[in-house]
Amino acid sequence: MADIADDVVLAQPAGSGDRIIAQGEGMARLAIESGHFWQTLWELPENKELREARGHPEVLLPGDRVTVPPLRPKSASGATGKVHRFRRRGMPVPLTHVVRDAEGKPVGGLRYELVAGGATFAETTGDDGVISHWVDPMAGEATLTVWPARDGFPEKLVWKIAVGHLDPVNTVSGMISRLNSLGYSAGDAGDVLTAAARQALTAFQRKEGVEVTGEIDGATISAMLAKFGR
Repeated sequence: MADIADDVVLAQPAGSGDRIIAQGEGMARLAIESGHFWQTLWELPENKELREARGHPEVLLPGDRVTVPPLRPKSASGATGKVHRFRRRGMPVPLTHVVRDAEGKPVGGLRYELVAGGATFAETTGDDGVISHWVDPMAGEATLTVWPARDGFPEKLVWKIAVGHLDPVNTVSGMISRLNSLGYSAGDAGDVLTAAARQALTAFQRKEGVEVTGEIDGATISAMLAKFGR
């Protein structure tokens, strides 16, 4: 059984800029490093090819190329003798995870702790099992700990979640990352569908009413985009 079905065109590097995207980098992270707003970089005419290929500033493929222009000095007036705070807009990125039981049903009311960079969020899952927070893209990785408090479950469950970057959905790593975020426990986001990843994929296919093939096919990609949003 193949990982990718014949009807899927694998994502290939896009763009023509001098800055080459590495694994784990998204537009928000690149903006912080370069001193630009991510919107400025994303909307540059020179980055049109990349923008059209990916459709979302945080869905980039290692090897993508981005044009990053030099910063231009900018001044702002302010009264003397006062403190002036200047805030950059659009820096945090969304992190979402769904907690599910063994049957794939979302589980609400569970205590959790999410640690991302210097921020800690300690709350309980919503009725839909969703955990969602805005976090610093420079964190790179977040640690999510959930206490099930249920018979048959360990005392706590721990996930490592990538922050501020997502490979395209038409890659194995991109599909695995989305499955993990939706609570299907697909394992590490590598370039091969492991037994755990394939089991998660088939569970998703069954849940979303698409043909259960155990492969990343066109119908599964469409279902994932509809469910995950990007």
